Amino acid sequence: MPFSSSCLDVDKTNRNGIDMDRNQHVKEYLTYYTFFPHPPRYAVLLNGPWGIGKTYLLKEFLDALPSKGIKYIYLSLYGLTTLDEIDDVLFRAMYPVFENKGVKITGRAVKALGKYFNINIDLEAKELLDKANAEIFVFDDLERCNIPVNMTLGYINEFVEHEGRKTIIICNEEEVKDKADYARVREKLIGKTLEVQSALEQALSAFLELVEDDQAREFMVSQVDDISIIYHQSELHNLRVLQQTIWDFERFYTALEDNHRNNSHAMTALLRMLFALSFELKTGRLTARDLLDRQTAILMSHMPSAKEKGSAPLLAATQQRYPEARLDDTVLSDETLTDLLIKGVVDKDAIRTDLDASTFFVSVGDEPAWRTVWYAFERTEDEFNEAFYEMERAFGNREYEALGEILHVLGLRLWLAKIGVIPSTLQDVIEQGKRYINDLYSEGRLQPLSPDEDAHDLRSSGHGGLGIHENESAEYKELFTYLQDKREKAASDRYPALAEEVLEEMSTSPELFFHRVNLINGEKSELYNVPVLAALDPRKFVAALLDLHPAQQRNVLIALKTRYERRTLDRELATERSWASDVRRLLLEASEAMSPISSYRIRRCVMHSLDDVLGIEAQDQEG
Repeated sequence: MPFSSSCLDVDKTNRNGIDMDRNQHVKEYLTYYTFFPHPPRYAVLLNGPWGIGKTYLLKEFLDALPSKGIKYIYLSLYGLTTLDEIDDVLFRAMYPVFENKGVKITGRAVKALGKYFNINIDLEAKELLDKANAEIFVFDDLERCNIPVNMTLGYINEFVEHEGRKTIIICNEEEVKDKADYARVREKLIGKTLEVQSALEQALSAFLELVEDDQAREFMVSQVDDISIIYHQSELHNLRVLQQTIWDFERFYTALEDNHRNNSHAMTALLRMLFALSFELKTGRLTARDLLDRQTAILMSHMPSAKEKGSAPLLAATQQRYPEARLDDTVLSDETLTDLLIKGVVDKDAIRTDLDASTFFVSVGDEPAWRTVWYAFERTEDEFNEAFYEMERAFGNREYEALGEILHVLGLRLWLAKIGVIPSTLQDVIEQGKRYINDLYSEGRLQPLSPDEDAHDLRSSGHGGLGIHENESAEYKELFTYLQDKREKAASDRYPALAEEVLEEMSTSPELFFHRVNLINGEKSELYNVPVLAALDPRKFVAALLDLHPAQQRNVLIALKTRYERRTLDRELATERSWASDVRRLLLEASEAMSPISSYRIRRCVMHSLDDVLGIEAQDQEG
């Protein structure tokens, strides 16, 4: 069949008329190769990096062939380890009946099916070629094949040189192993190498057609210019990452409410930020850690010290790559971004809460005063002044109780003192902050430090999606440490009351006592690593213990053994060591006045429960 440029229609532009098809030369040559009237005796190579769209481009080309009367067979070499496996893949491509999504059909099962369908299974590669009724053979993923590359190309050469078949190979030559062997064989086999370009415009149009949510698709179609700009700025040339990002954005978009979607400025800012960060995270140029304290990271990069040392964080360099995107935008908090882009969690409530609190949706009159002060650069002087006076009034009246808000106010006051808004020295501001913390503590309004509190439950550098001012300064660190120390003191102040509560529970339900003071099946109790028993009078504890039924006495002592056998008396429960020693001593003293059987029972229970955890060598207590 003679070659004709009209054999396959190739669009010069996409439906939006954005740009020329950057792979027009590839399609034209493939068309020429496909309809060449003679055996070409050479293979065509499609080369390009992973994700650029090589397979997508070729499959789009191949899909049009059947309507032109051209048959093809597509084979993926991904992960194959032997030439027999290539035969197997070829055989399955020829006879789709052997494809089974749930079961890999090989060996005797293949032969049995072959006989049933009157298909000869015992075919050599050449015989398979004779049986293969196709004009084009495509071998994809050459660089991901685990067979030595010279053997794989030798196999493909049977198609090209000896059988005269038209053959297309897809690979990324940068990732091919044994490059010396590859270079030697490719010179003989490959007659034309086609470099695939990132065909963004065509791929983007196709990707957007796959978006199922109508509103999400319409919005992204309206933003193709922004998407294209960000994609080109990334310099990734990776269409797979683009497609994944589009799907991720669709999930995000469907979590929004109409008032969010109707704010065009907010939606444009969100798309730019999410696409840029997604590109960076999916390719490993950024990590989850880089999403924390975004505002501080970018702000610090502008400091003279960071520029001189060349120590600007990765996020700052990323911001330069995407000048149109605000990567430090607080429209979404660091935590929500981490859930969305790292963990794949679309928390509708968190997303909507973040948006509603952002500058795109909240009015100055509705946001907390300290937040208006934080946004000083985006507020009028009158708005700032009004918010500042309100923040100072609330600070003076000790109205801030939420830990994150307290930290923000402490940081803001240090910053305002530095720039002269607050007419006080930094030392004065530190003392004022400590008095604030002391007052909350003395009034019982300071949240106690939880022993299980995660490191990120109260971050010193940010809260509510906003970086805390001055969080790197020595003054702020002093206040943060003071706050945590007071919270720890507030927690220890509760121990006596908790101890009495635990003692009451032991007297009524030893089983509940066991669960309150231990880590059971990975489920943390409130007190499993809190040294609350040290606040309990050991004599009172022993008296209550001896009032229990003997079986319950044993259960309580086993609870103590379980509590301490992880060597906790040397770590978090160290203050309970003397208490446990006193309990042991008092029980042994009490046993001396008991009947022989009761005395023996108590001493044996003590030996098996407390001696080992206290490091006391076992003694013969038979007598």
